[in-house]
Amino acid sequence: MKLETTSVNDDRAWLLWSLSAAVCFLLVLAFSSKTGSFFWDYHVYEKGLNCYSSGPNPYACAAGDFPFVYPPVFLKVFSAIDFPISFALLVLASAVGIVCVCINLRSFIPYHRLAPCLILGFLIGGSGFASIQTGNISVFAHLLLVSLSYFLYKHRSFYTLTPHAIAIIFFAAIKPYFLAYALLYLILPRRSLFAFVAVLISVAGIYIVGLEQSAKAYAARL
Repeated sequence: MKLETTSVNDDRAWLLWSLSAAVCFLLVLAFSSKTGSFFWDYHVYEKGLNCYSSGPNPYACAAGDFPFVYPPVFLKVFSAIDFPISFALLVLASAVGIVCVCINLRSFIPYHRLAPCLILGFLIGGSGFASIQTGNISVFAHLLLVSLSYFLYKHRSFYTLTPHAIAIIFFAAIKPYFLAYALLYLILPRRSLFAFVAVLISVAGIYIVGLEQSAKAYAARL
């Protein structure tokens, strides 16, 4: 009787896997035929940085169907480091983070139940696939922070807290709403008020320095 039940469960698992693969394949075809390319946001960042390096105002120079909208700190940071490599590392890190979360979840949920649900849930409405396809930095930042938050909750230590805090500071310097992840320091079983305050002060300092530099640049033009 037990063997028969196992066989039925395996059959259902393969059915879910097949359905997941079919949905994924159809969505790839559908979105590819509409957009004709992947990671179009990447080219917006690249154009904005090129404009910034050559002199013109990137918010005007890179205007188009998808205008450049990231704050000046984005331009300053990524003009000083290699943007293509940084972007590739962000995509890779977010992918590795999510894979590690799934591997860790194996001890709680069998793969044949977990994977199809994750795939179908991610692809419902095409929103998950479409978000990845755009190549928007925020999408990969969220994926990375979600995986870091999971391991911070599961294994609270200096080695999980430090990269989590650094990631918040880095991404919040570009988009302030990433500070919401710092609220975890107040609601986790082992709260850390020091980490919460340190992240807030660091991000505030970055914005203050950015405003001062912008004011000096504006005064110099006058």
